[in-house]
Amino acid sequence: MATTDLGPDRRERIVQEVRDRGTVRVRDLADKLEVSLMTVRRDIELLAGEGVLERIHGGARLRGGRVALEPSPKEKGLLNPGEKRAIAKLAAERVMLADGDRLLPGDTVAVEHDPARFDFRAGRPIGSAEIDHAFETAGAGSVLLTDPAGVGVRMEWDARSAWVQVHTADRPEPELHRAGLAVEPMTCAPDAFNSGSGLVRLEPGETHTAWCAISAVG
Repeated sequence: MATTDLGPDRRERIVQEVRDRGTVRVRDLADKLEVSLMTVRRDIELLAGEGVLERIHGGARLRGGRVALEPSPKEKGLLNPGEKRAIAKLAAERVMLADGDRLLPGDTVAVEHDPARFDFRAGRPIGSAEIDHAFETAGAGSVLLTDPAGVGVRMEWDARSAWVQVHTADRPEPELHRAGLAVEPMTCAPDAFNSGSGLVRLEPGETHTAWCAISAVG
């Protein structure tokens, strides 16, 4: 029996949805098209490879970050303050990879594993790097985030927080996309209850403290 490949029609509908809405979620597309999440992800990956769309965490948008209603340059600056212009510096040698859309903890590797995405030791523009990962600082650490003029903010923490979660806030909603940079010092690695990495065990009556500070720069 001959079968019909519905892929081209489905991908055309995906492109039209993105053009109409600017950004779309994988789950919303799967529900609308009545296909699996995996099918939508494969379609988006194919369209991204052809240069039609741009993949983002959990969805897709028009290539170059354009949306259906193009914001003014001032609005873009307000909506995406960290994208491309913000300069970050993070003294971390290792990063924990995240698997799949659920971001399940994976292997911990050197930041050289994907330097364009993870290596900010020397300080450089964030650009289009999408990050939602835990970095291992192995002691006291800091994050410096500035604009090209050197004005920004610094966050520091002591050696009791040997990990830091960093998220570039990549969202399918234009009004929320890259509205800020999330930085969370942590005393242990993600999934520490299972791995034991950095886990602090307290007996009844014991306490544990960690220190961090935020300051303006420039």
